[in-house]
Order: sequence, then structure tokens, then C-alpha cells
Amino acid sequence: MKTLELIVDILFRQIDGYEALYELLGREREYLVSYDIEGFQSTAKQKDSLVMQLRLLEEERARLTEKFFTERGVFGERTITRLWELSGDSRFMTAKYRLQALLKGIEELNQFNRILIDRTMNYLNASSSFLNTVRPGGAELVQGMFSKEV
Repeated sequence: MKTLELIVDILFRQIDGYEALYELLGREREYLVSYDIEGFQSTAKQKDSLVMQLRLLEEERARLTEKFFTERGVFGERTITRLWELSGDSRFMTAKYRLQALLKGIEELNQFNRILIDRTMNYLNASSSFLNTVRPGGAELVQGMFSKEV
């Protein structure tokens, strides 16, 4: 397979990976809203794995792009747009726009989830503080108070 075809293939594999990441972030948001810790932890593990795969794809794409430009003696920026200009292959621009849209959506979901995580942490800290106020013997006092009221 030609270098350009390999680059295009990697670009579309990256798009698939970023779409999967976007979906994971959406599920993460749902788990945060519902305080589903197990679901959140599961998506965190999946995200870590997916991000590692995406990094590897990016490194391979950078290596192949460098190879393409070096073989042709082309200097200057090594961008998707430049690949399109040199090859005339419209798939590069299609991939560029899809990647831009996905990355923007991922950034927005990440920011929203970060806010939810902060709120969840505040909630958990407040709950923990409350539970820490009940000391040994204090629980009996609280239990006695409820039985007197009934």
C-alpha cells in the first residue's frame, strides 16, 4: 500500500477512535449525573485504553507523513491540508473537517464532565464530612433520639 493510502487509512481509523471516545464521554456524563461509580470507573478504563490507541495512531500518522514529505523533498508545514494540496485527494479534507468537529465536541464534553466531576467530589466530600461527625457513641445518641421521637 502506498504511503498516502496508509495515511488516509490511519486518519479514518483515528476518526473512528474519536467517535468512540465521544460516545464514551457521553456515557461518562450519564454515569456522573446518576452517581454510578462503577459505570464511571468502567468508562475511565475504556477511555485510558482508547486514548493510548489514539496516541499510537497519531505517532504512526506523523511518521508516515514525515516519510511522505521527505521522499518528495517537500519542506514546510506537514499538515493534512498540505497533504491534500500535494495529492489532490479530497479524502484528506473530509478527514480534516470530521476530525476538527469531533475534537471540538470532545473538548466540550470533557469540560462539562469536569464540572460534573467537581460537583460530585463536593457532594462526596460533604457526605463524608457529615458521616465523620457521627463518632462511636454518637451513633447511639442519634439512634436514641429517633426512638424517642417515634
